[in-house]
Amino acid sequence: MKSISLLGVFLISLGLSQLHAQDYLKLIHNPTETTTLSEIQQLADNYFEDRDKGRGSGYKQYKRWEYDMQRKVNSDGRILNFSKLTHDVISSLASENPPVESMPGNWTAMGPMSYSNGNSGYNGGLGRVNVIAFHPTNANIIYIGVPAGGVWKTTDGGSSWSPMSDQLASIGVSGIAVDHNNPNTVYILTGDGDGADTYSIGVMKSTDGGVSWNPTGLSWGVTNFVRGYKLLMHPTNSSIMFAITNAGIYKTTDGWVTSSNVQSGSFRDMEFKPGDPATAYAVTTNTFYKSTDTGSSWGTTGTGLPSSENRVALAVTPANANYVYYLAGPGGASGSGTFRGLYRSPDSGATFTTMSTTPNILGSDVNGGGTGDQSWYDLAMAVNPGNANNTITGGVNVWRSTDGGSSHSLSAYWYSPGASQYVHADIHDLVYNPLDNKLYCGSDGGISVSTD
Repeated sequence: MKSISLLGVFLISLGLSQLHAQDYLKLIHNPTETTTLSEIQQLADNYFEDRDKGRGSGYKQYKRWEYDMQRKVNSDGRILNFSKLTHDVISSLASENPPVESMPGNWTAMGPMSYSNGNSGYNGGLGRVNVIAFHPTNANIIYIGVPAGGVWKTTDGGSSWSPMSDQLASIGVSGIAVDHNNPNTVYILTGDGDGADTYSIGVMKSTDGGVSWNPTGLSWGVTNFVRGYKLLMHPTNSSIMFAITNAGIYKTTDGWVTSSNVQSGSFRDMEFKPGDPATAYAVTTNTFYKSTDTGSSWGTTGTGLPSSENRVALAVTPANANYVYYLAGPGGASGSGTFRGLYRSPDSGATFTTMSTTPNILGSDVNGGGTGDQSWYDLAMAVNPGNANNTITGGVNVWRSTDGGSSHSLSAYWYSPGASQYVHADIHDLVYNPLDNKLYCGSDGGISVSTD
């Protein structure tokens, strides 16, 4: 909730008296019982069509209002509880970036601040982590994205974390990209891809290390129901990025000022070939794609892959740039089914070899038994950047292989004390920090790290 700025209210009043063309603002400020969201959207679109949308224009404040109102309309498009919402509308439009300190209430954390493993064998964790990203030169600066609580940052290697998006509305984050030429520039792909706790409103950008955020040219309304899964930055040209979504692969060459949908389909993952970013790989729920022109065009390829999987994760490694790993799970919404297999290509995705189909490394059983999985909700994979045969896979638990996925051993278990070290269940991200080779794991219970 935002506080009302007297200066902002004055500016709005001034705008209403002098800028007669801002009919959308008049209607927001003085709605009737029959006012619909679509009416206001049409007026706003007409007003901003040939005007600058930068700082001070009011466009960002309008889009924030629109985002909030899209969830508050009834079946005929009228905004619910309009009279009650008027003060919130004024506040939203009056302040461009309201400080967190303006939020009402005086809260003190009461704990618990820590936990100890006991006979219960389970820890509730700190909340789901969808994605982990790193500063390009400082290994202690790490960003995480969560399903409905925005983006968080640590500057001490993970001992303490600060929220970086409390000035935004309730927002999920499933992709983060830090500019390797200017680390204060950070991009986030909004929305919760894995769980749809929140839907994407596009890509947002920060130029001050995550302190404040602005929309980019890639944006959607929440009623478009777009689910974003990954944000991938070109390794040498930070203006080139890709957003992997259930609405296709979007590419930008100018830092999301403009973008285009370069491949339609419901995609889940994408990787560049190490050392050769002109070559890239991507997967839908069950189809492998390859590009040889830096993601501008795509074609299906890859013999030797299964045809009945319904969720896939990819992994590559600079230890062998020609290797492509393909982790397949059934992905059925019922949670039934079993591990479809781990496959590896030795020739940049042209052909694949089955490395293993057992044990069931996607289930909850300590020995990899049973037929359960949750790949519709969580699936992750990483390969050691210094050892192309050392694979790490995540489903309910974390499994490790030293022979390219031919065999697997339990590395972290969801139940503690148990058969292995404890990491909370449901693994959403596994990623190595290239600065220190530490392996980070994002799960339903927070973020964990391995140094070996």
